[in-house]
Amino acid sequence: MISRSGTSTIVWTNGQMTGSGPPAGSTPDMTANWIAWQYVIDPYSGAASGFPKGDQNLTYSGIAKYLAIPYTQSSATPGSSGLPLSNDVNAQYAKVFTCPGDDVQQRPKTIIGLPPYKNYYYSYSLNDWVSLPVRAVVSGSPANVRSWGTFSGKISSIRNSADIVMFACEDSQTIDDGVLKLDASQWAGGVVNTVSTRHYGVNAATANASQGTTVNQDGYGNASFCDGHAEVISRKDVLRSRHSGNPNADPAGF
Repeated sequence: MISRSGTSTIVWTNGQMTGSGPPAGSTPDMTANWIAWQYVIDPYSGAASGFPKGDQNLTYSGIAKYLAIPYTQSSATPGSSGLPLSNDVNAQYAKVFTCPGDDVQQRPKTIIGLPPYKNYYYSYSLNDWVSLPVRAVVSGSPANVRSWGTFSGKISSIRNSADIVMFACEDSQTIDDGVLKLDASQWAGGVVNTVSTRHYGVNAATANASQGTTVNQDGYGNASFCDGHAEVISRKDVLRSRHSGNPNADPAGF
């Protein structure tokens, strides 16, 4: 599988994944993160993003070559926008990683123009329970335990792959990176990462506890699955153990 894309740069070196940042001698084209979004200059505020290492562009993304996106070296040289050339490269390929209905400047969780910047201007996130590095869902439990059994880090180890979510078009109220953490236990009043309802007759601001409410409102959005298909799914269904891979039982009455 490909790697999560939080705020750490994960790379492949000699067939091994290194999650603590780029080791000496690594190059940007070794990036394992499914999306490489760690720019130096914020494209909307024009301020320094606060990312401590390097400047990425979307062509570094671990899936870029499969989308016929050619690798392009980042550069601090100003491009046509007046920002670093890497920002122009991002603008060129942004539509591949962005929902047409998503206003990427609406990111309440990371407010544009205020420190620490690091705003995520794309629409999709990858289910953390099917990404690399393999992480424990429950603190203290083995890292590889999932609802279907054991996750080895390979897609072939994902059982019932037509039921397990891979990517989601995430709610703009919570999206702040390329990581989708699915946890049904939070639905009753916590902050949930789940699908956006913008396409299905429900306002994009469908209630999410992330905005200070005590309600998470159900609705429908888009997700893709580990067998390669995509479908419309409810915000609650995305969180259910059978679709998320989370080994915890769904809350009673969920």
